[in-house]
Amino acid sequence: MKKELVKEAGFLEQSKYSFFADRLIACMPEQIILDELSVFPASQDKRSKKLSFVQGVISVKGELQDPSILNNWINNLQKKDWISEVQVVKFDHNTRRNTSYFEIEISLS
Repeated sequence: MKKELVKEAGFLEQSKYSFFADRLIACMPEQIILDELSVFPASQDKRSKKLSFVQGVISVKGELQDPSILNNWINNLQKKDWISEVQVVKFDHNTRRNTSYFEIEISLS
């Protein structure tokens, strides 16, 4: 069972996903506080409870004070030839703390 999950996740194959994750961090603005970065994020089917992995996707969660920083970073990411799409999955703003929380999914080419 464990070996099947590891194989399904793609971790037994050589890949450049660690390189892509490193490049994401390198170009991330310093104003963003990174909470989570997941390569092949796990997904669980609610009905069958089966665990699977989203191939070719990197999920990033974080927080920042100025939402325009996130917008500019997304625009810069979309110009990278190894990225096919950047999608904002979640964005919330806490007015009391003047902080925005976000989750984006980056699809690799």
